[in-house]
Amino acid sequence: GAELSLTPHEEAAALSALEHTATFLCVNQAHAVLEELGNPHNDPAFQSAFHIARLLRNSFAHNPFSPTWLFGPSLHNKVLELPGIIRIDTTGLQGQRVVRSHYGGPLAILRLTQCVASLVASHQGAT
Repeated sequence: GAELSLTPHEEAAALSALEHTATFLCVNQAHAVLEELGNPHNDPAFQSAFHIARLLRNSFAHNPFSPTWLFGPSLHNKVLELPGIIRIDTTGLQGQRVVRSHYGGPLAILRLTQCVASLVASHQGAT
């Protein structure tokens, strides 16, 4: 069969779409699994991971093709962080289009999913 070939512009657009889709999938699944599990041990890392995943998921939920930061007043001017993993400073983000520098990009999302997997494993082992 014929092999797909892309121009450099098309390749950049495809990579951007792949990153966008992967980000949405990861934060959506991270939020879902954390919400289902709950936080039975009041673990601060669990709570931070949940809020970060929820904040990112919600930004995509309102407009998946152009994710926008939309959150309540309780999250204005707050820093949500899992040290060494991901950090979101909400100061000035309300209503802004989400860009990777707001959360640390794809490596931060990868580290978040690894953290969530670890949290789920440790909480399932403790029950």
